[in-house]
Amino acid sequence: MRKYVKHPRALLRTIVPCKRCGKMFQKANSEIRKSSNHFCSSKCWGLSKIIKEAKTCKQCGKEFKAYSPTPRNPWLFCSRSCSTTFHSGENHPKFKGGTCHAKNGYVYISTAKNNGVFFHRYLFEEKIGRKLREGEFIHHVNGIRHDNRIENLELWDKTHPQGQRVEDKIIWAKEFLEHHGYQMQQQQVTQGQPPAI
Repeated sequence: MRKYVKHPRALLRTIVPCKRCGKMFQKANSEIRKSSNHFCSSKCWGLSKIIKEAKTCKQCGKEFKAYSPTPRNPWLFCSRSCSTTFHSGENHPKFKGGTCHAKNGYVYISTAKNNGVFFHRYLFEEKIGRKLREGEFIHHVNGIRHDNRIENLELWDKTHPQGQRVEDKIIWAKEFLEHHGYQMQQQQVTQGQPPAI
């Protein structure tokens, strides 16, 4: 079997300085002709890629140091949370007006405060000036789920008292009315005589 022997020119080496740390080391002449960047080790080569520059965050305006920008990562934000906040809502590349028609017929919207809420709930909460409480839901009067005109929306409640005792139901009814803004007046009622309506 014939043994391969390197050409004498391939064995020629030259002493060159490391581009990062300045250390002198030997490098083959064939490698020197290929590139002008000479590094004594893979560690020096990797560290040479890390060049930090002073930048300003596009979201919060904070000064930070970042690596050299690349087409894939231009380093515009100081943190992932700033990037997420900036690209949410209207700034998101896939933003299509903020509305989405679901298969069940309801309309979803995206706002600065919420990511994906029912449009009819959002409209009614804006009307009454508060969030819907547990057990409350919005009913479409005409049954058309995408008809979100305010006159077509009603506030319904699906809570009910536990047990069947009259005393429990009266207590629950008072709490329910007070919960929805009605003021209860104390009235003395004797057993067997219902109060005047």
